[in-house]
Amino acid sequence: MGLNSNYILADSDLLGSFGFEDYSVFLNVDDKSFLRHLKNDAELSDFEESLKLYSAAIHEYRHYFDMTHTTYGVTHFYNLDQALRQRFKQNKGDEFSFHKIKSFTNELKKIRYPSYYSHLWQEDNSKQWELRPTIGKVFDSYGHVSDRPVLFARYFNSQGEALSRHPFSMVSLLECSATIDEYINSMGLISSLSKDEASYNFLIARFDKINMDYIYNINLTEYSTCFHLTANRFRITHLQKLFDISRVLIDICLNFTERHFELLNQSNLVDRLYKPSQRFSAEELQDYIYFNSSLKNGLKFLERPILFYVLLNLMEIKEYHNKQEVIGELDRILNICGLTCKDIMTDSKAFIKDKARLVFNSQINYFSKIAQTISPNLDRISKFRDEEDGFNFLLKFIEHLDMPRIEMYSGFEVLIKRDNNLLEDIDYSQEIENIKLLRDWVNEYDNACIF
Repeated sequence: MGLNSNYILADSDLLGSFGFEDYSVFLNVDDKSFLRHLKNDAELSDFEESLKLYSAAIHEYRHYFDMTHTTYGVTHFYNLDQALRQRFKQNKGDEFSFHKIKSFTNELKKIRYPSYYSHLWQEDNSKQWELRPTIGKVFDSYGHVSDRPVLFARYFNSQGEALSRHPFSMVSLLECSATIDEYINSMGLISSLSKDEASYNFLIARFDKINMDYIYNINLTEYSTCFHLTANRFRITHLQKLFDISRVLIDICLNFTERHFELLNQSNLVDRLYKPSQRFSAEELQDYIYFNSSLKNGLKFLERPILFYVLLNLMEIKEYHNKQEVIGELDRILNICGLTCKDIMTDSKAFIKDKARLVFNSQINYFSKIAQTISPNLDRISKFRDEEDGFNFLLKFIEHLDMPRIEMYSGFEVLIKRDNNLLEDIDYSQEIENIKLLRDWVNEYDNACIF
């Protein structure tokens, strides 16, 4: 079975895409002429269409950012580089390092679990859903039930009838992260119309509805699990409040290092989640023990979706008025492990810089150039991360970052101009084609691992 990283975002990102194997960013548009309508004197219909496209571009750039400037993302980037670079090895004995390819392809397949793990029983547009988490185990490559747990989100309608079941995987953390920035970008640009009250109110309501329809599309709940878990936990219906909480939680989960996981496991945080009731039946007690032990096992496997679930459910159920209150609550939880949110982001920054440095001398020119931009980008971001607001939306600092050109049907275009951008003067067509040849070979090797 061949690799197909396009499957990861195939059902969610319709106006653009991000390449998890070549780090390309694509926007489904002829050219960048749509940008000229992003001004408050444009026709409302033109402004709205341009806003959708520009916000979609920000969405895809957030994917790029999360896959290069977070602990999780830079690890994927490094492992991808290691896998593709095996093709350049020609000496006897080099094949003993080809296992790096298989390690990468296995992790790539985990970003979004195969469709086997999902099930849709019936459609429902009521938005009156109940979410019940369950937990199971994934099959290994031999078809045996493995020790690795997978958390499921099961949705039910108001009559208690099953609607769907989806695994809570990395694709939800990544897609929710990008959706938040897409929404924040839209709201920011719409605010420029505030003097035209009718247009402003129309577009605010319009984009709120677009986002609510996306979140409550029963066919796409695999992508929006973070939002549903958070909304259910705190009974949130306001998107901005939902996104403020989710932004901080997602950033923490994407930036946990192995050391942070070790400290969390040593502190037995999972045992603070639920206490077994004396009124439990024998079957209920067995289910409790299985769920609890599976969560612990998931953290040992560095499962970031399970980390999200654990941290979320350790938070006090109350109204959080801003991100600072969310950070304070997470600090209270993490202090049990001897950590704070600031510790995690500081440790992560050092880890990301170290990993990026290892890709500096890659034979893959595009990856080498990306690696050279990561450390300076992080230093620029630090200027926007202060004590009051440690977890910012991409919109706040994207114009200060070296970001790649975005592919359109007209070619690879500069969307946000920045002087001395290392990623601007690259022959993208040639670089992406070179990477494709390497990917094809990696795919052949992956298929060759048959025993």
